[in-house]
Amino acid sequence: MKSLGRDPNEAQELVEGLQLDSDNRLSFEEFLKIMKNLENRLVAKQNEQEDDNEEDIDPVEGTLEDRNKFGALLPRTGVHFLPDSKVVDFLRLLNDYRKKCCSDMNLPEARRAQLKFDDLKNKEMLRQLQNMRQAQEQELITVESAQRSQFLEFSGAWDNYMSDYEATAYLSLEKLKEKHQLEIQQLHERLRAEASQKTTHSRRLMENKDKVRKLTFSKRYEEAEILCMQCEQMEAEEAQ
Repeated sequence: MKSLGRDPNEAQELVEGLQLDSDNRLSFEEFLKIMKNLENRLVAKQNEQEDDNEEDIDPVEGTLEDRNKFGALLPRTGVHFLPDSKVVDFLRLLNDYRKKCCSDMNLPEARRAQLKFDDLKNKEMLRQLQNMRQAQEQELITVESAQRSQFLEFSGAWDNYMSDYEATAYLSLEKLKEKHQLEIQQLHERLRAEASQKTTHSRRLMENKDKVRKLTFSKRYEEAEILCMQCEQMEAEEAQ
């Protein structure tokens, strides 16, 4: 509070009414509220000081002091640059000389003094306008540069965010692939285990196999071979 030029006792006032946690500590959100309130007070105080010190300024004419001092040499643009003091002094001499010529009825010389006065005044106002235009162009460049810097900063932050997001998404996909591969492996193992189980054959197949053994024992090999082929086909179908 001291470094901000404020009364340290003001901190106690800002803290009052805030919600503290069970450990009587201040959360970051509450701290932000305090700083926001302090900022608002600082801005309000600065505005009051500016209002107290504000001069009687015409947005078009400039300050009354400048207008009274330089008169028509201030361009009516709202923002102006003060004229060259040497030019102003020379214009005053020309004006005084013109008045003296008029008093002496030296009209040709008075006319030349007036023409010189008008020409010099126009050149001075043109110089001020050019300076003003250059200042406005420089201000525009500064604003555009600030906007460009903000855009680059935002783009950089966005790129970093997208990089983090893509990295997180990649890790998630890799974990999902590992999970799917594990599930497929478990499924294959279960299928192999089921396929390796002993098949329960039908009663007809068992009777045919018994007939094959009897025919072989009786040396009726041809009939036994035919019946054996039929048994193999039946066993394959039942296994399927």
